[in-house]
Amino acid sequence: MLFVSHLHADHINGIDRLQAMAPAKTVIVPYLDVVERLLFVLSDFERGTVIPIVARLL
Repeated sequence: MLFVSHLHADHINGIDRLQAMAPAKTVIVPYLDVVERLLFVLSDFERGTVIPIVARLL
């Protein structure tokens, strides 16, 4: 099981790498409603930092 405390880039950018080294069957992320998820992804998109794990959160 993998817990992600918050969705800042410094916390989630390594999730794909962690999963490759030691796969977790469950990943726990903070609850975000639809608007919060959209704002999160749009802000990363604006910075050019959208990564696959973030896109899958939608």
